[in-house]
Amino acid sequence: MENLIQDLRYSWRQMLKSPGFTLAILVCLALGIGANSATFSFAKSLLSPPSEVKNPDQLVRLFIESSSGLKFGSFSYPDYKDLRDQNQVFSELAVDTPTPLHMSIDGRNERFWGSLVSANYFKTLGVEIAKGRGFEPAEDAGPGAYPVVILSHGFWERRFGSDPGVLGSTISLNGHPFTIIGIAPEGFSGSNVGLRSELWVPLMMYQVIIPNRDIEARGQFWLSYVIGRLKPGVSIQQAKAAVDATMSRLKEAYPETNIGKTVALYPEESASLHPMMRGAFIGFLGLMFAVVGFVLLLACSNVAGLLMARSAVRRREVAVRMALGISRGRLIRQLLTESVVLAFGAGILGLLLNLVLTRALQSFQPSFDIPISVEPKLDLVVLGFTLLVAVFTGILFGLAPALQLTRTNLVASLKEGSPASGSASVWFRKALVIGQVCLSMILLLGASLALQSFKNAHDVDFGFRPDHVLIASVDLDLQGYNEQSGRQFIRTLRERLKGLPGVTAVSYANSIPLSLNRQQAFVIPQGSELVEGSDRPIVGYNVVGPDYSTAMGTSLLQGRGFSPADGTNGPPVALINETFAKKFWPNENPVGKRVTSFGDELQVVGVVQDGKYFSLGEDPTPYLYVPLERYYRGNLTLIVRSASNPSSLLESVRREVNTLDPKLPVYNLKTMDQHLSVALLPARLAAIIVSLFALLALFLSSVGLFAIVSYWVSQRAREIAIRKAIGATLGHLMQLVLWQGLSLAIIGMVVGLTIGAGLASLISGLLYGMPGSSPGPYLTAAATLLVVVVLATLLPVRKAVRVDVVQALRGE
Repeated sequence: MENLIQDLRYSWRQMLKSPGFTLAILVCLALGIGANSATFSFAKSLLSPPSEVKNPDQLVRLFIESSSGLKFGSFSYPDYKDLRDQNQVFSELAVDTPTPLHMSIDGRNERFWGSLVSANYFKTLGVEIAKGRGFEPAEDAGPGAYPVVILSHGFWERRFGSDPGVLGSTISLNGHPFTIIGIAPEGFSGSNVGLRSELWVPLMMYQVIIPNRDIEARGQFWLSYVIGRLKPGVSIQQAKAAVDATMSRLKEAYPETNIGKTVALYPEESASLHPMMRGAFIGFLGLMFAVVGFVLLLACSNVAGLLMARSAVRRREVAVRMALGISRGRLIRQLLTESVVLAFGAGILGLLLNLVLTRALQSFQPSFDIPISVEPKLDLVVLGFTLLVAVFTGILFGLAPALQLTRTNLVASLKEGSPASGSASVWFRKALVIGQVCLSMILLLGASLALQSFKNAHDVDFGFRPDHVLIASVDLDLQGYNEQSGRQFIRTLRERLKGLPGVTAVSYANSIPLSLNRQQAFVIPQGSELVEGSDRPIVGYNVVGPDYSTAMGTSLLQGRGFSPADGTNGPPVALINETFAKKFWPNENPVGKRVTSFGDELQVVGVVQDGKYFSLGEDPTPYLYVPLERYYRGNLTLIVRSASNPSSLLESVRREVNTLDPKLPVYNLKTMDQHLSVALLPARLAAIIVSLFALLALFLSSVGLFAIVSYWVSQRAREIAIRKAIGATLGHLMQLVLWQGLSLAIIGMVVGLTIGAGLASLISGLLYGMPGSSPGPYLTAAATLLVVVVLATLLPVRKAVRVDVVQALRGE
């Protein structure tokens, strides 16, 4: 301990002795450590259950699956109740169904998201209510009997100013009074990572929260998340076997709704972020860790190069200490202590950078209707990770310079004017520069590929024309409209919007393409041998209004579109896309064919072009459209096509809605281009983040190249002077010095391109349009790096050609 304290004091004096050198190292390392710390914080917040949940290793999530391809499906209430009442493996089995709500504030309704939960929800999670009380078992007993609500801590702060007096008061949800009985703990916004719930309502209040819902219907699968807490000593495999036995009994008792269905169980640690999204996020986070890891390696190699250059200054000091009897091992420990102290200081700066980056992330809220909530926290785990990275970094960049500096010839080092370093040191510095250029090449290639991918995503054929389109969403169900009044409101509003100046088409839909609303339905196409109740195909669907194809700019390939006449009095009809027609009726005319779905035998009246429905990277998929005139939905999005800039219609659309109903909230009011920017967000983020880190890598590698060439010029000043004295031309000297940088850079570029090509093939699935095989990104990255290399060597070249011959020779 005494030696350690002595080493720390000596390290501190060395840092103060060269403040500029110390600052340069701290900044380089802080960028690398901070980027890794922030990425780890982001990954931990996405892939770990909320910290307020107790013993998450005992929790599992249950999802419905079927052999027809359905995954992560929802439960019907009767199926959930049977599993809850018949199970012998769960101490608790709870339900969580996120849903939009309208709350009246100062006479005006606002839309936000809450959750419909079973009374044992907080007990199942082990979350303690901060103020007031939780739900009681009796509040799950009968429909509509207990209009009570628990607020999230953040909602309580924002809406009620943290007033403890709100307990016992009432608020209006969907036009009905609810009594506030509790406040959730600070930081808890629900069990679903990435989704923020503002409040929680008992499941038995479904008639108010989700109108027109038949809770006893086994064919209505609307309970989004079922969460179970395993009894002590019960494994997930045992729970799976018990659940399978219960499902087998349900299949025999209710074959029309349960045939072909199984239940999948996922540990809470892998399902708090929805499993459908988890794979994509893990891929993105893996890419991010690779990028920030490369940046940290670059920072380490740069600092190692700086320490190697500085070793020329400290070479005599180390030789004197070794001559006085200090062992090489003791000196290596001293030098590594200096490196770790520098890295630890950089780690503190990295934590500050982590805070800045995570605060910026929290303030960034994409334009989703569903409240996305990602809140990285600087907790003990993140602190421990950052400390480990700092220690590892200090050893990584400090070990090679320490070994090189202590491997010295005492006699030569003590002589004044002896060579500053040996060939091994020179070659090691060259290897560092080659490594820096190689890593920079890889990151530049990644940035070039990401930018090309973003361009490809932006140019993708969406299956509709997003230009000159405005969208606006309303939820008539939550406002208390019944089907008759809702239909009348829609017809009146459509006619008023059609009369606005510049409007060329108006329609509406239950869902907008490339939103988070994934709707699927069972179908039985004409000619299929499948019968009702069997394992039927599942396709995506949408419920749309008249002139939908015109308003969206979707090409009608065959037949006709929907009209106001396609209502309840006419025959049931449907539109399909190209892939639907090719899959179920190849080489046949699909118009006039019939498909059974929605409880009806639908006649196909038209075929529209394929499009992107759920994600930009999806393959062509069968899709079905049915008319909203027949299959009423109160939650819909208006689609307004304009002959001019659609932004000019924003206030006009809002005004027309408020004229018909001043209390009806209008949400997601934006242009279609703004809506698509959300779908393009992953590609845009990847391009921006990788490009920023690539620029940082480019800067670090250029500094390293500049340092090695400058060092080479200073060491060979006498040789350059002699060359000038015997008649070497200016061009020859420039070529000599320039080649020192270019030769190292070319080696690094070739190695980097080779490695980058292999990595590009591995991540090609994350890139839109498979740009990994195109030569364009490779040429762009190589040309950019080559330009930077030339610029980084210009100053050393200038120094070389200005060497004073007399002064250089006199110095020798």
